[in-house]
Amino acid sequence: MGIAVLLAAVTLAAYWPALNGDFIRLDDGAYVVRNPQVRAGLTWANAAWAFRTGIQGNWHPLTWLSHMLDVELFGLWAGGHHLVNLLFHVLNSLLLFLWLRRATGALWRSAVVGALFALHPLHVESVAWVSERKDVLSTFFFLLMLWAYLRYAGVPSNRRVAAALEPALPTTPASPAPARVLSPGTPHPAAWYSLTLLLFVLGLLSKPMLVTAPFVLLLLDWWPLERAFGLRRLLWEKVPMFCLSLASSVVTYRVQSQAHTTWLHLPAGVRLANAVASYVKYLAKTFWPTHLAVFYPHPDLAYPKSHQWPGWQIGLAAALLLALSVCALARARRAPWLAVGWFWYLGTLVPVIGLVQVGLQGMADRYTYIPLIGVFLAAVWGVAELAGRLGPASPAAGGQPRLAGRRVAAALAALALLACAGLTRKQAGYWRTNLGLFEHALAVAPCNALAEFHIGSELGAQGQFNRAKAHFEAAVEADPTFAQPYFSLGLILDAQGKPEQAVTNFLQVIKLWPDWPSGYNQLAWLRATHPRADMRGGGEAVRLAERACELAGDKAAHFFPTLAAAYAEAGRFAEATRTAERAHALALAAGDKETAQAAEAQLACYRQQRPFRDPQR
Repeated sequence: MGIAVLLAAVTLAAYWPALNGDFIRLDDGAYVVRNPQVRAGLTWANAAWAFRTGIQGNWHPLTWLSHMLDVELFGLWAGGHHLVNLLFHVLNSLLLFLWLRRATGALWRSAVVGALFALHPLHVESVAWVSERKDVLSTFFFLLMLWAYLRYAGVPSNRRVAAALEPALPTTPASPAPARVLSPGTPHPAAWYSLTLLLFVLGLLSKPMLVTAPFVLLLLDWWPLERAFGLRRLLWEKVPMFCLSLASSVVTYRVQSQAHTTWLHLPAGVRLANAVASYVKYLAKTFWPTHLAVFYPHPDLAYPKSHQWPGWQIGLAAALLLALSVCALARARRAPWLAVGWFWYLGTLVPVIGLVQVGLQGMADRYTYIPLIGVFLAAVWGVAELAGRLGPASPAAGGQPRLAGRRVAAALAALALLACAGLTRKQAGYWRTNLGLFEHALAVAPCNALAEFHIGSELGAQGQFNRAKAHFEAAVEADPTFAQPYFSLGLILDAQGKPEQAVTNFLQVIKLWPDWPSGYNQLAWLRATHPRADMRGGGEAVRLAERACELAGDKAAHFFPTLAAAYAEAGRFAEATRTAERAHALALAAGDKETAQAAEAQLACYRQQRPFRDPQR
């Protein structure tokens, strides 16, 4: 109990800076701040929406429900949302530690694995980012599933003596390990298996990355559960899980395809090369966790393609992965934890390694939240085995681990955890503000159009338009195919009295992102309301505004004011009046006083048979 309390306290201390963080411009708006269903809190209608929606290219209804519950509890106070993420992370760390302690009988090694999971800097993104609730929530159900499966599989009442000592005393031909003694049969195995399935489903409903969980259970059947059954029986009992994984994969792929978040035009060789490189990069960052960023541009989606690894480096990375796999298999009998940990890492990363490219990132720290458990497990048990061979044996110890090895292992663990805690606290500090987070990302990963764009957006929100403009221009230079910086540049140029340049940028937005209604809407507003007659065009404005409403679908009401202004500029005042009245009524119903007042100002013009002119120009 004392170790668990200490682990929770240290984790809270390391992540405390994140509790003072704001919502992040990247995704937090779509997930919480600007999401009308989430902002409305938990209702039956919103719960039904959570199971129907595929926005952001994700289907994770339990995650949506958790965000709604946060709003019920904390409103839009970002600190409350961060606190829930952190509490889930603390619970996950404790569940992992206690599960390993129960499954292996190794107290200190289990504690070190739990502490590495709790304090490693690669996990900051999953904890400090409100939008990554899906990581901590799905892992919570995943670890509960492991507990239920442990009860279903049964726990040995007397593990191998070598597994109970800290660190393990390596067995030798002269001193073989005692035979394993199994506990009596598990009571109510069907109930525990059913609970395992239920928790697996809840995990999938939180994040579909858990589709690899049945393979993890097969690894755990080997070690530490040591289930002495044939492979056919072990596979057969997991058929329901494989079916659930397949169903979740199909649903996820369809949702992501419909949301246009998958980049299937990337050649298979390119995706495979990035996957191989990412496996090695994640390992490198695990053992040297510095230069971490919220966004790493994909080498073949970034422009210019300056992030690509040369072919010979990809070959070396593939050779390294193969060599480590062969080594793990060669040591599988004497060191099963090495193979279990390594293949846990390789397998659980498969859904997010980029073989099916989703998003613009080449890799992401948040993807390591579950996979690194395997690396920690293999490393800690491996160090314990090596430490048991150091120093002279003491006959008086009665076969206890060698003292020098224990001291070395303890020192290494303490240094690693101290370094992780310090780096995690520093990394969590970057997440306190949008500006600090993206400036750090730009410093870590230069030629980063997304970071430049969000820095510009934050500066623009602060009224620093000239500085914002410079960053938007840098974003366009870094990636000329990125539409949003053109949009923001258009807004600034229009406000600075340069409508011709603004139009050029809005036209570029439409060209690059033809399905985005905001690009059409903004250009239509300029064409309908600009004071200069040469910038206006009623027919073009109507066409653009109608297209924006068509693309917006059930959210077209946001663009009714522009549509009304376009009708008025074209001389169609009856349609303009009706559209503005609808916009006014919808704004009042939604409690949006600002939009309602703007609609009233427009209505006053249309009822007098005159177009509306934007007073901000």
